Amino acid sequence: MSLNKLYPLKFEPILQPKVWGGDLLHRYLNKENRSVSIGESWEISDVENFHSIIQNGEAQGMTLHELIHLEGERILGEKAYATFGNDFPLLIKFLDARVPLSVQVHPDDKWAKILENGQGKTEMWYILHAEKDASIHLGWKRDMSPEEIEEAISGPNVLDYLQKFVPKKGDVFFVPSTTVHSIGKGVVLAEIQQTSDITYRLYDFERKENGVKRELHIEKGRKVLNQNKVLDLKKEYQPIDNQLVEVVRENFFSMKFLSLKGEMELKTDDVFQVFICVSGQANFYMDDELTPLQQGETLLIPAAMQNYAIQSSQAELLCVSM
Repeated sequence: MSLNKLYPLKFEPILQPKVWGGDLLHRYLNKENRSVSIGESWEISDVENFHSIIQNGEAQGMTLHELIHLEGERILGEKAYATFGNDFPLLIKFLDARVPLSVQVHPDDKWAKILENGQGKTEMWYILHAEKDASIHLGWKRDMSPEEIEEAISGPNVLDYLQKFVPKKGDVFFVPSTTVHSIGKGVVLAEIQQTSDITYRLYDFERKENGVKRELHIEKGRKVLNQNKVLDLKKEYQPIDNQLVEVVRENFFSMKFLSLKGEMELKTDDVFQVFICVSGQANFYMDDELTPLQQGETLLIPAAMQNYAIQSSQAELLCVSM
């Protein structure tokens, strides 16, 4: 059995309560407000036990995982399917940091395989909203010796050792696996990452959950973290109306920014595309069938769709692919 025709796919958000979460995903992105501590909305996920459910069209009610098993290469594209098989390679999220996240690090593919029999986690962030006093700490200020790293991660002053950024709407940060980081309070962002949920907490501000301090992962974190300063973590770009502007191109994904005013014809080039609407509204057309996309929504363009059109009076979108 296969679908009669592929089309832009929308998914039901998977809301994740977090001790550091708030209510901004509801206020800014219209996510259902089941709790004042929603930290993440997983928009497209193939993480085990968190498979996104399709909410539109012929495949409504089916999970993304089931659809890829059914359609395979037609969803991912020939090259991506040959690499990832029936697993969708990216996890797309929105995130609300009401208070700072832990100081943490994610393993690369090698260490994830050794320690968790899993996959590494390289990610990027697009800033949707930042309070005046918001901050992001990302990467060491300088190359660190093992002794300096021990000193840094053993106490509450670890942020003093990290590069500090003052984020604003539209900023993009690339976070390679093994890079130590912490998202500060008052930040709402879109996150694009490898399909992985492995995080090693190094310091958590003595935070408690249900009266108990959250677990730290010092030994594993020490094994995987990069001791050197990483350059070019903030990505500079200049939006151009009605043009896909490349912002990030790395081994695990690429991201282009689109400021759309009018109509454009696009094509998949035999690889899936994910569109995240970060402001305004856009309409996607294929064979005169319309799929709307509002701010805070995400859709997946299957590789086999090939040609389609997109229209808006004014919208800003992230286009993610491999």
